[in-house]
Amino acid sequence: AHSTESDNELLTQQYRDLYGYDKHPELITAAVAATITSSPRPLPITGIIGQSQLNATISIPKINVSAPIIQVNNSSDTAILTALKKGVVLYPGSVNPGQPGMAVIIGHSSSDLPWTTYSAVFSLLGKLQPNDLIYVTFSGTKYTYRVRTIQKGSAQQLIDSGLAGDLIVSTCWPIGTDTNRIAVSASLVR
Repeated sequence: AHSTESDNELLTQQYRDLYGYDKHPELITAAVAATITSSPRPLPITGIIGQSQLNATISIPKINVSAPIIQVNNSSDTAILTALKKGVVLYPGSVNPGQPGMAVIIGHSSSDLPWTTYSAVFSLLGKLQPNDLIYVTFSGTKYTYRVRTIQKGSAQQLIDSGLAGDLIVSTCWPIGTDTNRIAVSASLVR
C-alpha cells in the first residue's frame, strides 16, 4: 500500500535514523506543522455490530483541525492507541454527538514514532477560547458546539472540577508529555 501516510511515516523514520530527534528538534516542529496543515479525508467509523458504518468527523477551524472520529469497542490502551493512528476517538461509554449527555473526544497532542497525520491533531487545543466553534458531523448530521471553558490539570483534577458540557475535547498536556490533560468543554448550539 503506497499512501501519503505511509510515505510520511517512512520519511520520518529515515530522518530519525539519520539524525535522531535530540540533535534536530526542528524535525519535531516540521512534523507537527505537517500534521496540522494536512486535510484528511473522513474515514468511516464502525457502529455497534450489525449497524451500518457511519461517517463522523470533527472540525475546529480556529486551529485548523479536521479529523475522522473513530469509535472503539473498549477502553483498553491498545484499542485506543490503535484508533488514534487513524483519527480522534469517541471515548467508549460517552454518548454519540448530538445526543443528550456528554460526548468525549480524545486525540493526540504528540505521539511516538511512527508519525501519522493525527499524531499531533489536538496540539493547539490550548489556543481555543470561549465562544470558538467546534463542528462535529455524525451520522449525516452536522452539530455546532460553542466552547465554554478550557481547563488544564491532572486527569483527577479535571474529574474533580465537575467538568460539564455536551462535548469534551481532550488531549495530553504539556505537549510531548502525558503528565496532565487539557480539556475543552463545549455546549451544543444546533
